[in-house]
Amino acid sequence: WQPASGATTYKFERRKVGASSNDETVTTAALAWAPKAKMADGAWEWRVSSLDAGGKVLGATAWRGFLVDGTAPTITSYTPKTTAKKTASFVVKFSEPVSSVHSKSFTLKVKGSTTKLLATVTLNAAGTKATLDPKVDLKPGKSYTATLNAGVRDAAGNRLVLFSWNVKAA
Repeated sequence: WQPASGATTYKFERRKVGASSNDETVTTAALAWAPKAKMADGAWEWRVSSLDAGGKVLGATAWRGFLVDGTAPTITSYTPKTTAKKTASFVVKFSEPVSSVHSKSFTLKVKGSTTKLLATVTLNAAGTKATLDPKVDLKPGKSYTATLNAGVRDAAGNRLVLFSWNVKAA
């Protein structure tokens, strides 16, 4: 914030959106403040009041909102689980909207191989479900490994932890 005429200190206040009491109140002579402890995920708001030498409020900003998201997205479900039909599509659902899901971040390989099978990868409009459609039929009796890598991330930039699973084509 910028200095206010006549102010000797500033009162910083932070609260959860909709709360009637503050989670943090700090008086400082500085023109900035940052929390000293990790903040919980969620919607927060803050404001600053300028104070004179006697501690009287000279003015205050409006409450200003911000979001904290320190939680990485996770896989909530995936199919097929253990056995796949030769024409199977591989589908994963995420705990929150994600981006950067494409043929480099969602892959399918014959188990033990380093060669990716050609596939079309799509992400639904909400960013919560990805589908990998192999361009060739799976070979019955062969095992395959589907992998999602850390290139997948949420709106805050938190990366998905590497996730892979094996299926056998039937």
